[in-house]
Amino acid sequence: MTEALVAGIPAAVFFVLALARPAWGLVFFVLARGAADAFSETRLEVLGAAVNPAAALGVAALAAAAVRARRLDRADWRLCVPLAVLLAVVGFEAAVGLATFGRGQAGDALRELLRVASLAAFFILVLALPSPRERRRVYRAVLAAIAMCAVWGAVQYAAGEGTLELTSGVRRARGPFAYPNTLAYTALLGAALLGGEALAGVSRRAEGWARAAGAGALLVVLALTASVTVIALAFLALGLFLVLTRRAALLAAAAVLVLAACPLLLPRLAMLAASEPAVDLAGGHARNTLTARLDIWRGLLAVARERPLWGWGLRSVPRVNPVQEEFREAGSEPHNDFLLFLVEGGVFGLAGFVAFHVAALRMLARRAAAAPAGAGKGRLTGLWVAYVCMLTGSLGNNLLSFTALLVMFWGAAAACVPEESEGCCAPRAAD
Repeated sequence: MTEALVAGIPAAVFFVLALARPAWGLVFFVLARGAADAFSETRLEVLGAAVNPAAALGVAALAAAAVRARRLDRADWRLCVPLAVLLAVVGFEAAVGLATFGRGQAGDALRELLRVASLAAFFILVLALPSPRERRRVYRAVLAAIAMCAVWGAVQYAAGEGTLELTSGVRRARGPFAYPNTLAYTALLGAALLGGEALAGVSRRAEGWARAAGAGALLVVLALTASVTVIALAFLALGLFLVLTRRAALLAAAAVLVLAACPLLLPRLAMLAASEPAVDLAGGHARNTLTARLDIWRGLLAVARERPLWGWGLRSVPRVNPVQEEFREAGSEPHNDFLLFLVEGGVFGLAGFVAFHVAALRMLARRAAAAPAGAGKGRLTGLWVAYVCMLTGSLGNNLLSFTALLVMFWGAAAACVPEESEGCCAPRAAD
């Protein structure tokens, strides 16, 4: 009964709000989804499938979107093209998986399809809001969810908790998420959004300083996660902003990141530099994550060559990966989204995945270029910079499985992108 309440009540509350007070319903969704990973071990058995609070919210989003999608016009539907491409690719891979493994793959395929579809449904629900003011409310909810996760991670770290790496001796903040990297990418997204607004200029200097301070605090939280990959991506983001805005103030942000990260990064870099020729995935972790990734990638490339055109099907990597994780008693995750789509969908799946990214980057870049000067342009620039960083991070992580991060990103995108097209005809003050 307790599990049913934990999983079902948030979804029911969101569904009612999404129909009665859409903007507040989406605010609730963002905040609830940001915290849902804290209850990721809670399961409710529904028709033989294990449903957690996050999955229940996704199903509710699909149901609400089915009701409200009729409010979208043709311009709004064009904004959905990137996620439609992704959903089509995942659907293709699901069909291949069912053909390859039979009905035994149906449960995994259905869960993954519903997860991606719920992301698209949330995007549609934000687009369907009737006014820019309501969409900005959702955008602020995204920032609030990011701040909530960051504060959670910082408090947890200060309390001496988090993830302790025995091989490096480094303690890593992870907030409400299962892994520190999820918090790191979330903090990077928030820093890019706030940094973009601050660099674009706002009507009052105090607001600019407040946003810069918020971005700096998120960079410090990112450093506490001790993620070598994401901290490197933060420097990539700073470089992109420097090229796009030519603001010397970014050097101060780089200094903050270096000072905060160095004490945590040095032991982790020493661990990565250690010679570890064999993969040790006992307990689901490798002593040297770089070496482990190389062995995983070699094994998966060999598997991909066996079915190069259409791959093995959705969620097939745990079945076919020759590199095993002893903790899960299954094949290791690929730690590379491009390789994931190559194995699951072959050349066709990989081409569709690349098309999804190209469509998303093109949409964000065009909207940022066309937006009038001000905080709105800064948000779109921040989204584009964050997307480039996430795309780069996909070479070493499976970011498509970071559902909470994707909800926050696409929620912010849906709140910002259509607003600027409306502003082209009627200028509005920067907020």
